[in-house]
Amino acid sequence: MPQDAIQSNTNSKTEFENGLCTELLDFISNDADLKPFYDRFMLECENITKVIELAKEEKLDAGLLDQLKTFNDKFPRSKHNALTLGQIDKTFHEILFEMTDDPRLREIFRKIIMEDGDPTKIWRSIISNETHFQELCRYHSDIVKFIEKKDEKNAIISMQKHFVRVLPHYIQQQFNPKQSSRRSERRTEHQSDKR
Repeated sequence: MPQDAIQSNTNSKTEFENGLCTELLDFISNDADLKPFYDRFMLECENITKVIELAKEEKLDAGLLDQLKTFNDKFPRSKHNALTLGQIDKTFHEILFEMTDDPRLREIFRKIIMEDGDPTKIWRSIISNETHFQELCRYHSDIVKFIEKKDEKNAIISMQKHFVRVLPHYIQQQFNPKQSSRRSERRTEHQSDKR
């Protein structure tokens, strides 16, 4: 294949990738089963931005940052217990929301967590894939590192990577036949909300 054809394909690939990303995001944000995931993703990105703003202003609670580090260190050691990992992850993200001291964000986060149900199955799925588990450990560590460095761009990228890595496991659980009644209820609620 000629070099200029490869270059042309590369440019098209980028356009295709951007289009695919836009379509996937649109699908996730409008699908009743995936909307809670999308809502939490958007909320977490908004929150991490506020955490970095506070860090830049030297207003971040050092005690909460220490707690975040402590829970982050527990991840790799809890690899074989999905229930424990789910609790550690939940606490890790709760601490991130405490760091902003924004009652509105904390309340939305609390509601999303309550609606999402038990994360044990998702964590069981994640720990069954060593690569995915290690990547999630790294993304959590990166989030902490970039908060300390006051690096908003990379903190957000790490949060995005975290959610992209969880997404296939979330989808697997949402579309598991045992979840069909819950999915049906959510779809009915979503349709009535759109009216």
